[in-house]
Amino acid sequence: MAQDRFDWTLSLTLPLLTERADHAVAVIEASDSKDAKGASKKGRRDQRGVIMRQVISALYIAYVSDDLVSFPLREKNYSAKKPKPGKIHFSYTYTKEAYDTLKRLGWLEVAEPPRDGKHTRVRASGDLATVFSELGLVWSPQELKSQDQLVQLRDVERDSNGTPIRKGKPPKTRKYDCEVPDSPKVEGMRERLERINSFLTQHCFHLDLSDQNIGELQRIMKGRPGEDDGDPKLLRLHDVQLRRVFARGSMEKGGRFYGGWWQGIPELHRPHIRIDGYKTIEVDYSGIAIRIISAQLGKPLPADVDPYDIGLRDWHGSDDPRRKKVKKIVNALINDEDGVYRLPKDTESVLGVDEAAFKDHLHRTHPLICEQLATGIGLQAQYIDSEVAERVMLRMMEQDVVVLPIHDSFCIRLGYRQSLEIVMKDVFAELIGAEVSVDAAYSKSDNYFGLKRQDIEDQIDALDDETERMGVISADKLFSKLENRQSDIMDDFLGSWESWRAETR
Repeated sequence: MAQDRFDWTLSLTLPLLTERADHAVAVIEASDSKDAKGASKKGRRDQRGVIMRQVISALYIAYVSDDLVSFPLREKNYSAKKPKPGKIHFSYTYTKEAYDTLKRLGWLEVAEPPRDGKHTRVRASGDLATVFSELGLVWSPQELKSQDQLVQLRDVERDSNGTPIRKGKPPKTRKYDCEVPDSPKVEGMRERLERINSFLTQHCFHLDLSDQNIGELQRIMKGRPGEDDGDPKLLRLHDVQLRRVFARGSMEKGGRFYGGWWQGIPELHRPHIRIDGYKTIEVDYSGIAIRIISAQLGKPLPADVDPYDIGLRDWHGSDDPRRKKVKKIVNALINDEDGVYRLPKDTESVLGVDEAAFKDHLHRTHPLICEQLATGIGLQAQYIDSEVAERVMLRMMEQDVVVLPIHDSFCIRLGYRQSLEIVMKDVFAELIGAEVSVDAAYSKSDNYFGLKRQDIEDQIDALDDETERMGVISADKLFSKLENRQSDIMDDFLGSWESWRAETR
């Protein structure tokens, strides 16, 4: 799911945005017919205000993210009275009215007209764009997602023979939204996720990067394809609220958390993520899907066993450069219940084995799992790991500690790493009844942007100054480093949160 439709962003409560929205609503009311039927004048004003704040917030977030806003203009895309999956749950009449008013004021312009079944894409213009430019990228309180946005159920489109429809290059399965069933279980999910989102929106998540490197990261991310389930492909720092996405039309398949901007950051650059100005570290479960399935099949793996060591020649343990490729292929196979996945063409050149040999290695290492391929067991395991993730977040919240989920890993302030690792292991044992190991990544500063861990370690080892190697530098050298590091974008973003925090205490 793309992140650019106007109703998918969050409504911010910045005073300047609220003022612009109120002005636009006043313009509408000035031409409102005295004989207008339906809701009362106050009711119409309230509905218009909600929609206008939503649209202006979307335009602002897109503006500071160098993005566009998708704006469906056909009535068939709206379903306010009887909300339907995939539809916009605002009044079409009031939304079209907001669109026309903003366009008449010169505050909105069409950037890309609709084509090939896509929606009109717009951006802020005129005085509204000027306001956005003067405001810059600032942190903002935001309204919580509505209950109907917190849990999403999806399925794949199939042809008359039941075969998944795959199109594009490379071919991808087409998905659609299903109606989420009403049940105490779903109600509980929504309630807990609302509490998590309420907690997340009180904190500031940003990046320790200079303005130059922020620009470079944005260029890198624009060149990456977006994930089907909603990982943002642009740097949108206001996207902090989560939702759960279930798969294959089942509330017991999938269920992972999506929506946080940090999930779209390439792994190489995630060590730059900061929470409330503090350094972070990413801690992940080692082979969680295989461990869950093995435990379900009655053969839990010992914590010290690497699930992705399938016997490839000259394997170098957890640091083997082929491990990430093996992990990606194995997880794709166990989630491929329709049997449509094919190993990448570069499998042999990267791993040193062809497709047949790879599957033979996998079968000899995990025979019970191989017998369950194409049964949906992978997505069922994904549901369990999403339950693990939820419990980990809630357990850390009890300690007033925020963690950012990245599916089977978590980003946390550096000083809370040990607490997180204990909670991760305890929760896994509670829900799966097996032991597990966890791995920690590393944190890095702006001057190591784009470097891998080994490259950083090599640079540190090469330093001539013993005190600098230990992280001790003179005050003069420190001031020089800070003076030359232009980071107005992130400093202003963090500073606006710190001001809000001081005012609300």
